[in-house]
Amino acid sequence: MGGTLNDALARLHKKHAEVQAVVNDMHSMLKLEVEEGQQRKLQMTMQQQQFERQKRKWAEEAEDLRRSIATSATVARENDAQLNISRMRIDAAQQEKAVLQETLREREQFISSVLSDKENTFKFKVQEFVKYQAPDTDEASQRKFSVDQMEQIRMASKYLDSYAADVSKAINECNSVHIVGNNISDLR
Repeated sequence: MGGTLNDALARLHKKHAEVQAVVNDMHSMLKLEVEEGQQRKLQMTMQQQQFERQKRKWAEEAEDLRRSIATSATVARENDAQLNISRMRIDAAQQEKAVLQETLREREQFISSVLSDKENTFKFKVQEFVKYQAPDTDEASQRKFSVDQMEQIRMASKYLDSYAADVSKAINECNSVHIVGNNISDLR
C-alpha cells in the first residue's frame, strides 16, 4: 500500500500541479483582462473628457456664431436704413434739381425778355428823342440822354447777370448732388 499511496500522492501532486497551472493561467488571463478593462475604462474616460471638451467648444463656437449673426443682421438693418435715407435724400435732391432747372429756364426766358424789352424801349426812346428833338438841341443833352439810357440798361443787365450767376451756382450745386446721387444709385 505504500506504493499505491505514494502513487496516489504523486498523482494527486501531479493533478494539483496541473490544476495549479490552469489556475495560474486563468489568474494571468483574468489579470490581463482586468488590466485591459482598466485600460479601456481609462481610454473611455479620456474619450469622454475629450468629447465633453469638444462639446463645450462647439457650444461656445455656436454661441459666438449666433452673436456674430445677430450683430451682422443688426449692421445690415442699419445699413439698409442709411441706404433708404440716402435714397430719399437723393430723390429729394433730384426733385429740387428739376425744380431749379425749370426755374433757371424760366428765369433765362424772363431775363431774355426783360433785356429785349429794355433794348426795344431804349431804341424807341432814342427814336422818339431824335424824332421830337428840336434841330437846335445841343449834342451834349443828346449824349446825356443816351448815356442815362445806357446806364439803365447796364444796371439792369448787371442785375440780371448776377441773378443768372446765382441761379447757375444753385444748379451746379444740384448737379454735384445729382452726381453723388448717381454714384449712390449705382449701389442699388
